[in-house]
Amino acid sequence: MHHKLFCCFLLITGLLQGQNTLIPDANFEQRLIDMNYDEAPIDGMVVTDSINSIAQLWIPNSSILDLTGIEDFLSLEILDITGNGIVSLDLGNNLSLRELYAETNPISSINLLNNTALEIARLGNMQLTSLDVSNCTSLLDLRCDSNNLTIIDVSNNVLLNSFNCSENLLCNLDLSTNSALVSLRCNNNQLRVIDVKNANNNLLSTFVANSNSASLCIQVDDEAAANGNSGVYASWQTDPGINYSENCSADNEIDITGLGVSIQNGDDSPDTLDDTDFGIVSFGSFLDHEFTIENMGESDLNLTGSPLITITNSSDFTIVANPNPNIAPMGTTTFTVRYEPSQAGTINTGILSISNDDCDEDPYVFYVRGESSTTLSLPQYYSEANIQVYPNPTQDISFIKYRGLDPISSIAIFDINGKAIKMNYGNLSEEIIELDLRSLKGIYFLVITTRHNQLVRKLVII
Repeated sequence: MHHKLFCCFLLITGLLQGQNTLIPDANFEQRLIDMNYDEAPIDGMVVTDSINSIAQLWIPNSSILDLTGIEDFLSLEILDITGNGIVSLDLGNNLSLRELYAETNPISSINLLNNTALEIARLGNMQLTSLDVSNCTSLLDLRCDSNNLTIIDVSNNVLLNSFNCSENLLCNLDLSTNSALVSLRCNNNQLRVIDVKNANNNLLSTFVANSNSASLCIQVDDEAAANGNSGVYASWQTDPGINYSENCSADNEIDITGLGVSIQNGDDSPDTLDDTDFGIVSFGSFLDHEFTIENMGESDLNLTGSPLITITNSSDFTIVANPNPNIAPMGTTTFTVRYEPSQAGTINTGILSISNDDCDEDPYVFYVRGESSTTLSLPQYYSEANIQVYPNPTQDISFIKYRGLDPISSIAIFDINGKAIKMNYGNLSEEIIELDLRSLKGIYFLVITTRHNQLVRKLVII
């Protein structure tokens, strides 16, 4: 009997919990209590039936950090969360939402993929690096100013009549499908091309595009009228000397490939398909991979770094052939990365960074990976008649006598654990090279590297 009562208690408790919505943010719940949607004391939840029919929720400047629970406000049409401390916002369940006011929050991630009814989106002064409004096909008014956006696509928002994307990091802006546009503010970006050739420039009475690139080209319906500062163009605010055209050239566009496969900017998952994964390389040897930089745009691409390419996180990766720093439209250049493991039995990851003047992909960053085997590689091409190491065993000094045509590029001594002990002794161009080994005792490996080959010799120091 007691067992049955206990089971009933659990069932009833579960049903009651199923009717509640979790509200982990105390300030959010307090505002719901203030509006009589919940009852004190704060307990981290609210009855779902008391919120799922709410059409408007105004909770600005309420010190809210977490909006978990908003997913059960199923009838919500207007939401104001301006001036809180929210960092992530998912409105995927709020299908009826028409107006969103979320300015002045540290939001870095927002989901609007299901909000097809959204008409007004105020998303300024946040921390967005990306924004997808492609499914917000009812959008009339979009503000995403004062963020960190490098690209934004509003081609599906054909009803858009007011758009403010000022104070971002945008390089190109395509508004050719936005023929209903009345107001555009895109000042204080890095814009080089603005395409507003939408067959309806006469509607665009507010146009603010100052403080952008000095080479800015604005593609318009009527080039002569725009350059003559007549008609609607007379009120447009731009910097002196900018170019109006009916056919602006597309900007430069960097792409990097390995084995003919494009490597996405920011790719942190090395793969053998694009040659960013070097696989297993024998300790004491090296492997070179060549990559191609292509300019897919219509203006020159310039590599601006010094050095042109930097590799961080692992010194086992180096650049052994640099690219051309200037790449013409549709042109290419190559560079070579060498993986030369300094220890046996390790996995190494390098981070390549290429600074360039494609401003929405500067810098271009991707990862490379390599693994070293637990054994030293043995020579495949060296003729031992060309090289002698003596005396061996030795107490303090050994000599390398070399008669090969391929010059020695490095000499290294490794311990039995694969750790490099000494590198590059003296003048490597001499026929006889002296090795000072007085600080060492035990068994070591001597790795002699030329431009094309390597020789590994066991070295005993007593």
